[in-house]
Amino acid sequence: MAEKIVLGNGVRVLLDQIPHLRSVSAGIWVAAGSRQEEDRDRGASHFIEHMLFKGTRRRTARQIALEIDSVGGVLNGFTSREYSSFYVKVMDTQLPVGMDLLTDLYLNSVFDPQELERERGVILQEIRMIEDSPEEHVVDLFYEGFWRGSPMGYPIQGDAQSVSLLRREELLARLQRHYHHSEVMVCVAGRFETSEVLHELEGRLGGLTVGPMQPDLQRPQPHPGIRLVHKDLEQVHVCLGTAAPCAAHPDRHAYWLLNTVLGGGMSSRLFQEVREKRGLAYSIYSFVNPYADTGTMNVYMGTSREGLREALEATLSQMERLAQAPLDEETLRCAREQIKGGVILGMESSERRMGRLARNELYFGREITLEELLDELDAVDSTAVLRAAQEAFRLDALAGVILGRVSMADLPCSIRALLA
Repeated sequence: MAEKIVLGNGVRVLLDQIPHLRSVSAGIWVAAGSRQEEDRDRGASHFIEHMLFKGTRRRTARQIALEIDSVGGVLNGFTSREYSSFYVKVMDTQLPVGMDLLTDLYLNSVFDPQELERERGVILQEIRMIEDSPEEHVVDLFYEGFWRGSPMGYPIQGDAQSVSLLRREELLARLQRHYHHSEVMVCVAGRFETSEVLHELEGRLGGLTVGPMQPDLQRPQPHPGIRLVHKDLEQVHVCLGTAAPCAAHPDRHAYWLLNTVLGGGMSSRLFQEVREKRGLAYSIYSFVNPYADTGTMNVYMGTSREGLREALEATLSQMERLAQAPLDEETLRCAREQIKGGVILGMESSERRMGRLARNELYFGREITLEELLDELDAVDSTAVLRAAQEAFRLDALAGVILGRVSMADLPCSIRALLA
């Protein structure tokens, strides 16, 4: 059972002791992501994430790297649409070293001008790398169109123009406004002593004070329709999607089960039909992305121009089948067990446990126990999954991007009718 403790200044600390492990993962989580950006500062949150590892008042970037490597640990961070996280994973005996590094880079990064310009170049290369990786790029293009007019549609890494224009003063002001306040959350999972962790955090984060109120998030509106984007590629890459429930919605488990049956693994209907039976794709899968007030359910595939029509028809056919008849009990049981297995196996990693603590607090404001999750999955019946399929797989709600050397003549009639 996880424990939640609030420090004297309001910083939330979530603790999950796992005595049989020899590792411990600790992360600082903050509600700052691409969703909180404006058009002029796209990519700012991601830029800040990079800069926190580029030197503090006590350590150079090289010293940070050497120190974490010298204890066999991992020090990293990531930025998403709704939050950013900075975390360390070390052996339990090295927790004080890990906590010192983590809090130092979070609180004391200097944003050295020379380092900043070097890192700007690194991020521009990252943007180019993503644009040269069609499987990633097509998903960015999907969100850009599906949530156009909303920061939710921005690419997390920004674009070349916005990143080129971001200035040190703007990043520091954003850091102070969105990161350095007591609304942050610290999650620790693994083998540790609670008193030791609290002592470390009180001393290091106790000076944080309440930050300015954040503006209410505007729920993005979905924009159905299919776009063709020409790019000289060997394959055609497709990302289809539709609106799905938010992270805390009562129907979320029905969508997870639906996703598992549709394209969530090697036994899924898309994998078996499009890859195994027809040989039309090497990579085809579906995924669900839930957020605070919205979500999406998507299908990705990479196929040949010659096979595109058949692959799309087969995909739409599988969606239609799921929306026409309830799943049989054995299919539903297997999907439940697949999800349960993924969750339970993930519980053996201190890093995964730390992330689960954080997301539960962010989206539910409390711990969702493993037993509660498993009970909720067991309570979902075939009628609920059928209802989810009927909501998700309406053609008039479908959006998508088809990226590659493709024309209207390569598409089935049902997709042509949806072209935006």
